[in-house]
Amino acid sequence: MAVFRYSGPSYQPAFNAYLFSHGWWSYSDIASLWFRDHLRHHPVPYFDYRLEYPVVTGALIGLVSQITSSVSSYFVATSAVLAGCAAGFVALVRRIPNACGWLFALSPTLLLYGVTNWDLLGLLPTAGALVLYLRRRDLPASALLAVAASTKLFPALLLPFVLLVQVREGRVNAALRSAGVFVAVTLALNVVPAIAAWRNWSYFFTYNDSRHPELSVWRLVAHGLHTGQVNEISELLVAALIVGLLVVVARRFRNDRLVLVPAFGAAIAGALFLNKIYSPQYSLWLLAALALTGAPIALVGLLAAGDIAHDWASFHIFAIHTQPQHHDFYENVLLPMGAVHETIVLAIFAWCLTRLYRGVSMTSGISRSVLS
Repeated sequence: MAVFRYSGPSYQPAFNAYLFSHGWWSYSDIASLWFRDHLRHHPVPYFDYRLEYPVVTGALIGLVSQITSSVSSYFVATSAVLAGCAAGFVALVRRIPNACGWLFALSPTLLLYGVTNWDLLGLLPTAGALVLYLRRRDLPASALLAVAASTKLFPALLLPFVLLVQVREGRVNAALRSAGVFVAVTLALNVVPAIAAWRNWSYFFTYNDSRHPELSVWRLVAHGLHTGQVNEISELLVAALIVGLLVVVARRFRNDRLVLVPAFGAAIAGALFLNKIYSPQYSLWLLAALALTGAPIALVGLLAAGDIAHDWASFHIFAIHTQPQHHDFYENVLLPMGAVHETIVLAIFAWCLTRLYRGVSMTSGISRSVLS
């Protein structure tokens, strides 16, 4: 991989240009941020510099940077942790009825994006929390879900469905306790950096709020809208989506907590479709939703094919950004390919929603006897 062959200056643009010149598959945020954030000097995230990731991800970045001395060793150590997270996720998914962990483990999407960013670090505690909720161990599940949401924000989408299910079970006090544990653990993880370094800690929110629509449905339809308007519309649509899914869950709930699985999958896919940003590694969350719901192999393969094409286009644009063909490639290749990829995201949402409507006890789209 190009990361291990780099011998140029300790300067992020130079490193990124080197990666892009060695193939669209070579880029990794993990390696790139080593140079941007000067991790060779072992700074502490939030306290020494601002970081656009939640605190558990920041903790891993800080810990690994303290014990490594080069971009290669940092990348290898981080990749080892993420590989362990992927293996743990597969093992946990196999404990969920009708799910198929091998759909996740054998997909090209995992190979493509597993070490692009830190998403696998958030997927592991998310799967652990889901397994614990299904086993009615609500308090440790809520604590683990708070850890997941302080790694990547997406896992927080599971909490409203958990609280609704508990209320529908007639366990209002349990719902209050679960919410309380989630809030308490979230505060425990965030309060110190938030108080000691507010500007650097809150950069996660200010950075994402100010980002322009990128490689999402909004890049295709938001002509004439400024970023603030896109934020407002997107947030309202996501809120409406969650409310709509809560209504469906309330109607479909039959004292079987497995309803949480397709509900969470639909929430993830729907939120990613409506979000103004679609970073390529977010496909790991879609892949996770497919594995959790035991999706047909054809749908997993469609996601993988879309990811490969979309990844090539989205990173190739960086490699040719100073060349005359940049605009034509953006208009005639990247945007149409983005539209195809968004259609695939919508298809995954439709699959999860179908599972939710039809009931979670239906036979999986994959033969577990073959792949388990």
